[in-house]
Amino acid sequence: MKYTRRDALVITAELQGTISTNPDFQFEASIEEAGTFTFTWLDDNGSVYNASKDIALA
Repeated sequence: MKYTRRDALVITAELQGTISTNPDFQFEASIEEAGTFTFTWLDDNGSVYNASKDIALA
């Protein structure tokens, strides 16, 4: 699993077979300007899953 912002790697994790089917990951991030979080998961079977979320500042 990896998380990038503006094409820069922010965090990465290698999940092992003993991890839950639907794991919950939490982390803190200091955001100085609006942008998009992009998450990528690589499955054991070779599938790649991506999710993005736009972040706005109040």
